[in-house]
Amino acid sequence: APSALPLLSLSSGFIVLMGKNGGNTIRVLEAGPPGAPSTTLIDLKLSFSREGYENLSVANDFAFVERDDRTYLVMPSGTEHKVAIVDFTNDFEMKHVTFSEKAFENTAPHGRYR
Repeated sequence: APSALPLLSLSSGFIVLMGKNGGNTIRVLEAGPPGAPSTTLIDLKLSFSREGYENLSVANDFAFVERDDRTYLVMPSGTEHKVAIVDFTNDFEMKHVTFSEKAFENTAPHGRYR
């Protein structure tokens, strides 16, 4: 099984590798030209809770947002009620938005986490 799930931004040329480490880290690559390797830009620690999901990819939903010459990655936690917002154009500055402090309850159908 692969150790990371690749997610691609079609317009900005970024590739995000979602590690199967419970949402602990992601690796950001910049796509190279056709036939050339991609370049690792940064490994980011998301600071999501991982308890019980240490060897799984807990998020496979994300969005790249491009606005006013800025590129953001919005990555929800699969184990908490919060999202990480990463500003790619500001040295990968990261902020978290918490929607609720309630305990997370996984009510998704079997197979949500891989």
